[in-house]
Amino acid sequence: MNAHKCEADVWGTHRYTKCGKTAAHEHEGKWYCKTHHPPTVKAKREARNARWKAESDDKDSARATTHAALAEQKRRADCYPDLLAALIGLERAAGIAVMYADLGRIAARAAIAKAEGETP
Repeated sequence: MNAHKCEADVWGTHRYTKCGKTAAHEHEGKWYCKTHHPPTVKAKREARNARWKAESDDKDSARATTHAALAEQKRRADCYPDLLAALIGLERAAGIAVMYADLGRIAARAAIAKAEGETP
């Protein structure tokens, strides 16, 4: 039996040379070892690229989630002055039924104190 040698060009110490391993796979009339067999190389490259793409998509998704959370936090923080003004207005409002006014004032005072960093 005549053993074929791998015909793939590989980078040697200072130049390209032939691989020279015993070849077991034929592809388009040339013989290759398992490492350099073109369909095997292509399959490995596609698997590696798919893995890299999945990792990149995961990072993009995490980045988008973080960005959305920060945007929501900013949106809520931007509402603070309006909410505080509304609570102060509610506390000072006149003409509300006594029962509801007392409950509203107590809740408003507590919310104002909390928003301003004081204890109610």
